[in-house]
Amino acid sequence: MTKKKVLVIAGVVLVFLLVLWWIFASVSDSIAISLAGGRTNASCVQTITHAWDDVNGEYKVIRTETNDEGSRPMLLHLKKNALGFWTADNVETAAPEDLWAGIGWFEDADGYVGVSDAVHIVYAGNNAVKKIEFDESELPRGVAVNVSQFDNSYVVHLVSYDTELLDGSVEKLLAGMVE
Repeated sequence: MTKKKVLVIAGVVLVFLLVLWWIFASVSDSIAISLAGGRTNASCVQTITHAWDDVNGEYKVIRTETNDEGSRPMLLHLKKNALGFWTADNVETAAPEDLWAGIGWFEDADGYVGVSDAVHIVYAGNNAVKKIEFDESELPRGVAVNVSQFDNSYVVHLVSYDTELLDGSVEKLLAGMVE
């Protein structure tokens, strides 16, 4: 083989390896890439849940904030496609006058005996006026809650196995704890 052919083959292999590296790097960091689209502050991302749906589709629900002056809360329901890239399936952004955003989804619970669907509702905001905590007696029957909070910033994740979840009662539950 001539030296020229070896250099051409080495160049093609190098280009192939660089393209392969770029694809793997893009897939592994596709959430950061999608968040860097300009609307979101990629430096403050909180994963609320990471799970698989009933057709083995991987999804995540994350909280971040807008990149504008108000830094309004955003909730994103992300799904992983067949190529491994994360795409936003649903995006909810707090209205400037509300300072909170809400998102909900169903999760098939076929693997659990006697349970049909799990209903998830997440509220995120920057308007807490005191520590958010609930007494079990305040929650509707069959509802579990997880609260994470830092100063006035919070995430409230409610899960129910009753599809009649919380028609307007989340706002009632948060009354007095948020403005």
